[in-house]
Amino acid sequence: MARGRAAYLAVYGQEGIAAGQQPSAPAPRRRETTVADKYWFNIETHQVEEGRQSDWTKLMGPYTTREEAAQALEKARRRNQDWDAQDEAQS
Repeated sequence: MARGRAAYLAVYGQEGIAAGQQPSAPAPRRRETTVADKYWFNIETHQVEEGRQSDWTKLMGPYTTREEAAQALEKARRRNQDWDAQDEAQS
């Protein structure tokens, strides 16, 4: 019974509906993102794809925006340069 009371209080508060309060609106649900909601960069065509349309071996991603996907090769180039610099510094 304690669990039921806790759930009731969570929705209606201490005073409850008897005091004239309406239950609070449920929290909005987070929108689930799917593969179709993401952007991918095709390394063969150098085009951004909305949703995964090509074979995964030809794609970089997923990215949340079209602009981020369009910069995929540049981002990878910068990361490689940073890693190479770290490797040289450790040698």
